[in-house]
Amino acid sequence: MAISMTGPSSSFNMSDFTQLNTVLALFARRDIMLVGWVHYLAFDLFVASWIFVDNFDGGRPVPHVFIIPTLLMVLMFGPVGLVLYSILKLICARKWIFDSAGPANKTKAT
Repeated sequence: MAISMTGPSSSFNMSDFTQLNTVLALFARRDIMLVGWVHYLAFDLFVASWIFVDNFDGGRPVPHVFIIPTLLMVLMFGPVGLVLYSILKLICARKWIFDSAGPANKTKAT
């Protein structure tokens, strides 16, 4: 992919990737689009499967009612779903809101 983007026949300048039109023109090429699409699919599927496995791998799991929307976020928006899962995992690890008794109702065992 790097050779096809920077070859002598290429009209793309690497410094122009901050412009949306340049990125759109790059993805207009079928070979570059295929590489980008495979990249996004691989990321989304890897992260979604990692979240599913990690959720049950020790510690306190995030309830399914929150995991399902998180997996949908990963498949639709990639990193946003990963950040959402990380936040939910931290909350569950600290037992802030998913305890049945609630953090304010806990009493110390003597």
